[in-house]
Amino acid sequence: MNPLSTELARSLGAIDPPLARDLDAALDDARLEYPDLAVNNVQFAAFVAPRLASPSQLLELRVAELYLACACQLGEPAAISILNTRCYPAFTKAAHRYLASDADELAQRVHERVF
Repeated sequence: MNPLSTELARSLGAIDPPLARDLDAALDDARLEYPDLAVNNVQFAAFVAPRLASPSQLLELRVAELYLACACQLGEPAAISILNTRCYPAFTKAAHRYLASDADELAQRVHERVF
């Protein structure tokens, strides 16, 4: 399997070696944070490359969260479960704060659209 930097270079152009090491390390860290997710380098590069102006921009972002989002987009049940556990309660709480009467319905609609 090619490193992330190699896959990104296919879409975004040449990447210098120090940046390549940093990009690969950032993805390794994301995999450590979410060990139950199985997103390969090709899938992750395809997910992030269209959203980046340059490879170095990836290091300015939360790579682990992008890794989770990519896994969710791929339909990985473990990723969807993680996102539900982390985000849905906070969103529901915020919805209740601002839209007390329709908060549950809004939270459910957002959940359906996301998943």
